[in-house]
Amino acid sequence: MLKNRSYFLYLNGSVISAIGIEIHFIAISWLILEITNSTTKVGITLAISLLPLMFLASFGGIIADQYDRRIVNRSCIIFSTFQWLLLNNSWTSSGRAALPRSTTSLR
Repeated sequence: MLKNRSYFLYLNGSVISAIGIEIHFIAISWLILEITNSTTKVGITLAISLLPLMFLASFGGIIADQYDRRIVNRSCIIFSTFQWLLLNNSWTSSGRAALPRSTTSLR
């Protein structure tokens, strides 16, 4: 299984991508908690972020059965990248990316 170079690269890429997605969820949650100091808003944000997955997962099986898996996989990765870039650029260009200063010092 790990002797096949293509599978090894795909597996490593998938693991790195999954770690990045989890870090993203943690970072967004932490950012919202730091800005609003409200665990309710963190929960609402995470629930809303999972809604597309719940609604579109049923269509994912249909699409995966009808089209070539490589094309579907690459399309999803490209779409996810553009979505992240759009979100990142809109967040940083609006000036909202600055976190409030902490009252504690690291010294």
